[in-house]
Amino acid sequence: MSKILLIILSFFIWVSCLSQKYSFIPFSTAQGLTQSQVSSIVQDDKGYLWIGTLGGLAKFNGGDFETFSSEDGLLNNRISSLAIIDHDLWIGHEGGASLYKNGKFKKWKIAQDEKVSNIRSIVKFNDTIYVASHSGLFKIIGDKILKVQDQDNYLNHIRSVLIIDNKAFFATMEGVFYTSDFKKIEKVNDLFNVNTSGLALKNDELIITSYFEGVYSLKLKDFKVSKINVSNEENTIKGVYVDSKQNIWYNTNEGIIKVDIAGSKILIDESKGLSFGIITSIYEDLEGSIWLGTLGKGVLRFPSQNFVHYDKSIGLISDLILSIREDENGSLWYGSFDKGFFKTDKNAFNSSENGIDNTIWCSLFNVDKAKWFGSDFGLVKVKGQSIEKLYFKENGLASDAVTALFKISPTKMIVGGTNGFSYYSNGNFSYENKSKSIGILRDFEFKNNKLYCATSKGLFIKNGDKILKMEGLDKPVSCIEFDKDENLWIGTEEGLFIFKNDKFKRVSFSHLPSSNLITFLNSKNGNILVGTNNGLYIIDSYNESKVLSYSYFGIGEGLVDIETNLNSSFFDTKGFFWFGTSSGLVRFDYTNSIKTTVPPVLNLKAILLNYSKDEILKFTKYKNGKLFKIILPHNKNNLAFEIDGVSLSNHQNLSYQFKLIGADEEWSPLSKNSLISFTGLGADSYELHIRAVDESGMFSNEIIIPFLVNPPFYKTIWFIVASLLLSFGLVYLIFRLKVKRE
Repeated sequence: MSKILLIILSFFIWVSCLSQKYSFIPFSTAQGLTQSQVSSIVQDDKGYLWIGTLGGLAKFNGGDFETFSSEDGLLNNRISSLAIIDHDLWIGHEGGASLYKNGKFKKWKIAQDEKVSNIRSIVKFNDTIYVASHSGLFKIIGDKILKVQDQDNYLNHIRSVLIIDNKAFFATMEGVFYTSDFKKIEKVNDLFNVNTSGLALKNDELIITSYFEGVYSLKLKDFKVSKINVSNEENTIKGVYVDSKQNIWYNTNEGIIKVDIAGSKILIDESKGLSFGIITSIYEDLEGSIWLGTLGKGVLRFPSQNFVHYDKSIGLISDLILSIREDENGSLWYGSFDKGFFKTDKNAFNSSENGIDNTIWCSLFNVDKAKWFGSDFGLVKVKGQSIEKLYFKENGLASDAVTALFKISPTKMIVGGTNGFSYYSNGNFSYENKSKSIGILRDFEFKNNKLYCATSKGLFIKNGDKILKMEGLDKPVSCIEFDKDENLWIGTEEGLFIFKNDKFKRVSFSHLPSSNLITFLNSKNGNILVGTNNGLYIIDSYNESKVLSYSYFGIGEGLVDIETNLNSSFFDTKGFFWFGTSSGLVRFDYTNSIKTTVPPVLNLKAILLNYSKDEILKFTKYKNGKLFKIILPHNKNNLAFEIDGVSLSNHQNLSYQFKLIGADEEWSPLSKNSLISFTGLGADSYELHIRAVDESGMFSNEIIIPFLVNPPFYKTIWFIVASLLLSFGLVYLIFRLKVKRE
């Protein structure tokens, strides 16, 4: 058997089945969480995420955890529920409740003679705080926590409480009950004696889950009850949550079930990337991410369903995809770095052939009604489902390695390699001798009868019979793409450039060095999609060399890996955007990629005077409970400001800036340092401005702190005036004495 035949037989690998995975970002004790058994999650108005566990309380800014325990003032470490009421954090425990306000804890303990289990819900109703537990309802009056008397004993074994239109609804072991004033507790007749577990409001209906009898809907207008079909195993549903888009989320012992507004259902379990099935709580943050509390695996962040990834663990032959194309049947073909090329489709092809090491750099379909794959050892021609022929340098290619392909017409294409490029026309190859010194070809574009070549030696243009290097860009070029205005975008290892009005201009869209290594470019609907070593960027608008608006997608948005692969991007006929990463293949739902634009939040943690947090209090004035002004003596002029940026999706990419009006009117360079310090400040009036900046260029709220450093007494006006008057008086006195003596 010849060498070429062996190569042909080994080139094909078929994927028998391919399931998809979502990206979940785990946070557990290894990242600083107090304990791995999570009971509840809430977010406060400063952006912090609070996580209650069976081992204490945690406060999360997106990057770091701050933990609290009974030693800090909590009633105990076993937390069963959390609630934000009037900007304050309420904590439900086993046997009572705690309040976290202005940095301090206050606690209420239920009397020992009351048999009480975990506090399942804390709400404010009619200006009173109510605490619901498995053994009844309590209310907090001043420093006391008192049992609410219920003559019918309806409000026992409470699992959930919801306040809707001046009514309090209770999900209990005995059914669903409601009241408007606690003088009379009424039951929902159709749900009486149903063991309910959770409540959630969706538009004008109440979604009610039960432990053993499935899910119900209660119409609030007429109190009509109906059954909702959620799954075949409805007895596993433990709770319900409705997000801001009116999607319904059910937590079960097997994972989560999502029902969208159109009624489509999806079970997300371990086969979909969820590492742990027993979900105790579900919560949506202000950025639109879903957080899942687990019973033993900490908390998981589910950024988005827009990103789906595939890897070897779910059937993909290789994790290193460099090329993606779609055939006429809607099947996708993949070229890989280490396992040749293969395909997937709905019919699930099978083959016993497995494992080759040819690298597929590029692919091109529908030239001479064939599929073409450029590898590091030859150009492969596929007709239908079979390899028809391999082509090498001896057949007219520029080199045996084929690194770029470009379609000119249904019968013509350009084939780039490590030593220039060749033309293909109607079954024949012809080598372009003038291209042999332009470097390794990576990408082509053709516009206005000119061929643009992205190579390892720069950007070249073929115009007529001449091939010339385009001066002004002396960098290896990885990819090129024309936009809707016929501007040429150029991706290099040292940044993104645009060729406009016969000039190269650097396009600045990120302050992170890893974002300057551009791996692929694509355009869609007037947007430029940029693959980098720091994730995916979508540039929405730009002016000359300045990016005016863009979106960033990284790990925090659902990417499995931020290192994207060279020229691996592709749009399929359904509008999905595909690309390869160092950890597998990614499918991006570009049509639904509107990102929730929530700026980071900046908080002032502490002010230090001469390295002391307590010293500053002596010189600080407050107005309406807020910092008003700081007035310092001249010998206490070493100030430090500790700030904390909050971004639950991309905290690691936050940077900070400040300007000190009175000393410098310009914003400082971006810095990762969250401590701003000044030493030896001169006597003057100052105003410090601080802000945070995220990866998308969005600014946080601006913190403004005015302060005054008084001069020493000998430099004050009164002292100078008094000194002058004294000096004048002494001179005058001496003069009078002298006159009198004479």
